[in-house]
Amino acid sequence: MEAQVARRHSLLELPWEDVLIPHVLSRLPLAQLLQLQCVCRRFRELVRLHLSAARSLDLSHVAPTFPRTCFSELFQHSSALRELVLTGCSSWLTDAELVPLVRRNLRLRRAELARCSRLSPAGLHALASSCPGLRRVGLRGCKWLEPLCLRGLAEGCPQLESCDVSECLGVTDECLARLAAGCPGLMSLGVALDCGLTDRGVEAVAKGCPRLQHLDISGCFRVTNAAVRTVAEYCPALRSLSVSGCQNVTEPGLARLRGRGVAIDIESPPQHAVILLGDLLAAGYLLPYINLQI
Repeated sequence: MEAQVARRHSLLELPWEDVLIPHVLSRLPLAQLLQLQCVCRRFRELVRLHLSAARSLDLSHVAPTFPRTCFSELFQHSSALRELVLTGCSSWLTDAELVPLVRRNLRLRRAELARCSRLSPAGLHALASSCPGLRRVGLRGCKWLEPLCLRGLAEGCPQLESCDVSECLGVTDECLARLAAGCPGLMSLGVALDCGLTDRGVEAVAKGCPRLQHLDISGCFRVTNAAVRTVAEYCPALRSLSVSGCQNVTEPGLARLRGRGVAIDIESPPQHAVILLGDLLAAGYLLPYINLQI
C-alpha cells in the first residue's frame, strides 16, 4: 500500500469572519497583531479585515514605539470604532492621522487624546463635528486647546458626559460656561491646573450640570469657597471633589459636602483640634501670642 502523505492544513483555510477574527484575532493584543501582519500578504489582509471592523482601538500601551507609517495603513478602512484611546501618542500623532480616522468613525463614544501635543484645534473640530454621540473626551495636557475648542464640543457633542481638559491653558470661564450650557448631562469634569478659571466658571458648571458626580478643580488657585458652596447647592449627585492646591478653598466651604459624604482629596482637620483651638481663643489664652499688623 502506498504511503499516504498527509496534507498540511493552513490556519488561513479556516473561515476568517466566522472563526479566525472572532475567536483568534479578537484575543490578540495589538502588538501581536502587528507582528502577525508581517508574516505574509494573506495574514496582512486578515489583520486589516479584523481592524476594519474593530470597535475599540487602544494604543496607549504601545504609543511611544508604534510606527507612524503603520497607523494610516492599518486603520484606513476602520469605520466601526466606538472607543479611541491614543493617550501618549505625542511623538507622532498629528491631525493628518487623526482627522481621516474620526471622519470615518461617526459613532465614536469615547476619545482619549491626553498629551497629544502635535495635534491642533483642527483635529478636535473634526472630532466634535463628526461624532455627535461622543460621551467621553480626554484632553489633559493638550496645550494647543483654545476657548473655541470647548465651544465646538458644546455645540457638536450635546450628549457629552465626561470631559477632562486639565492642564490646558486655553480653558476660561466663558468657554466652560458654554460647555455647561451645551452639555447639561455632564457627570465628570476635570479642569485641574487651569489657572485662568475663577468662581464664575465653576458656578456656571454647577448650575448648568445638575447630574455632575466628579469634579476636579485642584490647582485652580482663583476658585474660592463661594464656588464650592454653589457646587454643594446645585449638584446633589456629587460623589467626589478634588481641591488640593486651591488655597482659597477652606473647611467652611467644604463642610456641607463633607456632611453629605462626598469624597474630598484633602483631609479635614481633626475635630478635637478644632474644638480645642476654639476653646483657647474663646478663653483668651492665645491673645498674647497673636501679632496683628495693620
